[in-house]
Amino acid sequence: MNRDVAQNNTKWNTNLIIADDLEFEKSFLDLRNLRDQIVLFKNKLSNIEHFVNFIRLCEQFEKIGHKLGLKVFLDSCIDVTDKNSIEKKQRLEFFEMETSEDFAFISAEKRSFSFEYIDELVNDNRLKDYRRDLLRLKEEKKHLLSEKEEIILSGLSGAADKFDDIFHSLTTTELDFQPIKLGNGKNIKVTESKLGQLAKHKSEYVRKSAYVSILNGYKKHNLTFSTNYIANVIFFNKLAKLRRYKNSFDASLQAEEIPEVVYNNLINAVNENLKYFHQYLLARKKKNNDRLSITDLSFCIYRLPNKKYDFDSGFKLCKKALKVLGDDYIEQLNSLYNERRIDVYPSKVKRSGAFEVSDNIANIFVMLNYVDDFYSIETMAHEFGHAMHSYYSQKKQPYALADYSIFVAEIASTVNEILLLEFMLENAKTNKEKLSYLENLLQMAQTTIFRQTQFAEFEFWVHDQIDKNLPVSYSSLNDKYFKLLRTYYGKHIKIYKQFQYEWSRIPHFFNAFYVYKYATGMISAMLIAEKIKNDKSFVFEYKKFLSSGSSAKPIELLKNIGINLEDICTFRKAFDIYKNWVKQFKDGEKRC
Repeated sequence: MNRDVAQNNTKWNTNLIIADDLEFEKSFLDLRNLRDQIVLFKNKLSNIEHFVNFIRLCEQFEKIGHKLGLKVFLDSCIDVTDKNSIEKKQRLEFFEMETSEDFAFISAEKRSFSFEYIDELVNDNRLKDYRRDLLRLKEEKKHLLSEKEEIILSGLSGAADKFDDIFHSLTTTELDFQPIKLGNGKNIKVTESKLGQLAKHKSEYVRKSAYVSILNGYKKHNLTFSTNYIANVIFFNKLAKLRRYKNSFDASLQAEEIPEVVYNNLINAVNENLKYFHQYLLARKKKNNDRLSITDLSFCIYRLPNKKYDFDSGFKLCKKALKVLGDDYIEQLNSLYNERRIDVYPSKVKRSGAFEVSDNIANIFVMLNYVDDFYSIETMAHEFGHAMHSYYSQKKQPYALADYSIFVAEIASTVNEILLLEFMLENAKTNKEKLSYLENLLQMAQTTIFRQTQFAEFEFWVHDQIDKNLPVSYSSLNDKYFKLLRTYYGKHIKIYKQFQYEWSRIPHFFNAFYVYKYATGMISAMLIAEKIKNDKSFVFEYKKFLSSGSSAKPIELLKNIGINLEDICTFRKAFDIYKNWVKQFKDGEKRC
C-alpha cells in the first residue's frame, strides 16, 4: 500500500468524541453550568436525598469533562504545535484549577459523615454503583484527621511533588554525559533518551561506553540524588504515620487494597527461582564466547527476522495471534481500525511513543508510531490489550465502575504480547527464528519480573530502614543496590562498579511501591496465557475478568479466574512456565 494513502486512512477521527468547535463550546458551557449546580450542594451532603442528586450531577460533570479532555489531548498528540489545541488545553486547565477550589467542600463534608450515615448510603439502591467507593470511605475515615489537621496537611500536598520535580530538573538540565566514540570514529552525545537504542547496539564497546557515560553522570551528583531520595522517603513515611498507617509501605498497599503478603510472595518466589534466570544468563554467556556483562543484557543474541511488515500485514498478523480470544475480540479490533480510532504512523509534529486512552464511556483510542518492523507489531498487540480491557469493562460496567485499578492495568496488554510471541514461536520456520522469539519472551521476564522485583526489594529496604530510624546515606544506598545486583544477576555476568549508582536514575522510586506491579502483572499474564493455550473455554472466564472494571478488589478479580496472588504456589506455577522457556532456549542452542 502507498504510505501516503495509508496515512490518510490511519489518522484518528477525534470528531467521534466532539464533532466541531460549536459542540466543544456547548459542552464547555454545560460543564460550567453543572459546576454551578454542584456548588449549591455545599453543606447539604449529610441529607441522603441531596447526596443522591449530588452524585448524579457529579457523574454528568465527569462524563462531559472526560470527553472534553480526551478530545483536546488527542488533537494535541496528533499535532503538538497546533495552536487551537494548546489554547483549549489551557482553558481546561484553568477551569480545573478554579473547580478544585469550588469543590473543596466535598472532601470536608465526606470526612464528617458518620459510619451510620455511610451505611445508609451504602444500602440505598440508588447508589449501588457507588457502594465500593462508599465502603472505602469507611476505611479511609480511620486515617482522616481533624479538620484543622487536614488543612495543615493539605498545604503539604504541593511539597510532596517537589522531590520528583527536583529529580526531573536534575536529570533534564544538570546532568552532563561524556560523548562516546562509535565504530566509524564519530563521537555521539549520550542522553537518557538515546540509551535504550545504544544499549541494543551491535558493538559491545558502544553498549558498555553508553552505560558507563550515563552512570558516571549520576555519580557526579550522587550526594544530591541520595539526599533528595532519602528526604522523599522520610516525608512519606512521616505522612503515613500521621494518618495512622503503620508506615509508608502499609499506606501504599492499603490505598490499592493489596495485602502485604502479595508483595512478600513476589520477592520470595523470585529469589527462589533466580537459579533459572542465572541458567539463561549462562547460556547467553556461552554463546557470546564466554563473555557477558550487565551492559549486554538489552542486546538480543538472536535477532528477530529482518522482515518488513507494512501496517496491513502487521495488523493481520496481530489478529491471527489474538484470534484465540474469540471472534468478538477480533471484530472489535476491526472496529477500532474502521472507525479511525488508531493513529498509526509517526510524523514530524506527532507525539512519540504508544498508548491507549479512553473517556470511560465508549471512546477508546490507540496511538502507535508504526515503523514496519516486528517490534511495532508487539507494541500494537500490547496497546490492543489495554484497549480491549477498556472496551469490555465499559461495555459491562456502569460508569462509576468502568475504570480498572493500576494493579491489573498491565495484565491484558502483557497477555497479548505473550500470545503474539508464542504464536510466532509455534509458526517459526527455523531453529534460529524460534530462538529469537524465545529470547524475546525471556527478555520480557528479565526486565519485567527480575529487574522490577530487584527494584522492589531495594525500595522496601530503604523505606524499612527509615521506618526503623536506621541511618541511610548515599554510601549505604550504593552498597545495598550493588549487592542486590550481585544477587539477582549471579556470578556469570560482569557488573561494572558504575552500576552502584543506577538506583538514582529510576524515577518510579518517587512513586513508592509502584514497580512491583509490573512484576505481578506479568506473573498473572503468564498464567492467563497458559490457561488460554491449554483450555480454550477459559477465554470466557478471561473476558469476565476484562469486563470487571473496578467492581471488586483487584486481588479478588484475579482470584475469580483462578489466580490467587496471596498464595505463593501461584507464583511458583508462573515460574514453571518460565523454566520451560529457559529449557526450550537451552535445547534450541544445542541444535545451533
